[in-house]
Amino acid sequence: MRFIIREQEYEKLVAAGKFRYETKGNSTGETESWRLTRLSKSYRLLRVDLDARKTADKCSTLYHLALGPGWRPERLKFHHFARSGEIIGDLQFDEEVVSLYRNINDHRLEDEEIISDGYRFWLPSVIGFALLLGGPVTTSSRTLTLDRKEDFSLVQRQVNIERKGSKVVAVTGRNVPVQQYLIDWNSETIRLWLDEHDLPVMLEQSDGFRAIESQYIRYEV
Repeated sequence: MRFIIREQEYEKLVAAGKFRYETKGNSTGETESWRLTRLSKSYRLLRVDLDARKTADKCSTLYHLALGPGWRPERLKFHHFARSGEIIGDLQFDEEVVSLYRNINDHRLEDEEIISDGYRFWLPSVIGFALLLGGPVTTSSRTLTLDRKEDFSLVQRQVNIERKGSKVVAVTGRNVPVQQYLIDWNSETIRLWLDEHDLPVMLEQSDGFRAIESQYIRYEV
């Protein structure tokens, strides 16, 4: 797994995983590795490596997200590599404003979004849905995320969430209790399974795409 900022000695690993991406049962060649570490009692760091270097796109994205109490996002750094160039981003969260700074092939862009009480931010990745579904879940939420198809621009989306049934599934050879959620926005619909720590273990889309946990590590989450 690659990092923007490497883990320090004082960080404590609390959870980690790796998702294998599939389409209709066939590997896409892309994987998503992630690690969650604790800095103090209330602060954590989430590192994500979306590695698609073995696909036709030959791209990849690294995220480094600082989280405060209650999984509140504090600051996100990201670095996207593609054949067309690089995008380096810095997303900063204040009480009422979220500021995004991007360097796209050395061209600097700055954007701001006014946020309202109760909004939720989520990363455009499988583990990123943990920010959307962690804690009390409402049936409809105003959210903020990054649009990977539009050079990681900030977008606000109204997301509908439906809690489905719970069951036990096999994850890397062990039985894990999970809760299923149905999430939709615009024309997108996904099914997501979270474990008892409110961390995703599997995702499915209606077009046949699946992300399956192939490495499952949980300590003191």
